[in-house]
Amino acid sequence: MLDIKKLTYLDAVYRHKNFTKASEELYISQPAISTAISSLEKEYKVRLLTRTPKDVTFTPEGEKFMIHVSRILSNCREAQQALADMSEETRNTLRLGISPTLGAEFLPMLYDELFPAWPNARIFIDEGTCQNHIDHLKAGIINLAYNGIPTSIDTDSLEILPVTTSEICVLMHPDHPLSDHETISIKELESEMLAMLGSSSIMRSLVLHEFEKQGCIPNIVSNHEQISCMIQMIHLGNYIGFINTNKRHFASGCQDLMIRPLSDPVYMQAGFIKKKGKVLTRLENEVVSFVKSMYP
Repeated sequence: MLDIKKLTYLDAVYRHKNFTKASEELYISQPAISTAISSLEKEYKVRLLTRTPKDVTFTPEGEKFMIHVSRILSNCREAQQALADMSEETRNTLRLGISPTLGAEFLPMLYDELFPAWPNARIFIDEGTCQNHIDHLKAGIINLAYNGIPTSIDTDSLEILPVTTSEICVLMHPDHPLSDHETISIKELESEMLAMLGSSSIMRSLVLHEFEKQGCIPNIVSNHEQISCMIQMIHLGNYIGFINTNKRHFASGCQDLMIRPLSDPVYMQAGFIKKKGKVLTRLENEVVSFVKSMYP
């Protein structure tokens, strides 16, 4: 019977092509890894790799064997995750990432209408940008995120569950000269003072792409990690910002501001993001179904 520990050591060496890096990843000494792999080679009388002072090279037999190793370890991880998902603690735990704007409408409804049916649930909400959530998904800090969907995403490790599309609109003070326009063009915004969300914001990247596409240079005077801070800047001064909206919802804090669509509309897809292959628990599935029901 193959030893999973030895296969794990071999997989790390194969990925890094280096015993030192494999040792650092696994927190195992290099001699222990070397001994385990040598034991595997001796047991089956097959040379799997050649180690030189500079690197590690796998033999043709080793390359073929690694196809099976990858499949075995992947199946083991899936089985381990399935066992974890069956545990009562996992079934009753929700670690959910939510966009501060996209989730503002349904988060109170989740607490009012869905979560009361789960009195023993442990609920952890992680508010942040899509890139924050992607990092947290990969690190295992959260299991599910609802946010804007980037135009390019790592489909090898992540899976998208699309829900709805929101329109990116211009946000300004009622006294701003452009507030009486029905729609606003990017050209009209080129000389305006812009308050923008930070570099990890999908909304920002979509807006800046539109400026670039139309040959305009944005006059960004402030950057904000929190959308509430951006909105406050617009309340205080003659700044212009951008906000995502849909037919059901306008962002909190914008009630006294003017929201105008762009003359060439810009849209942002929103939905859930999870690790590829991650089987959602019943609570997680109910959250997804609840949110999807709001956007038929």
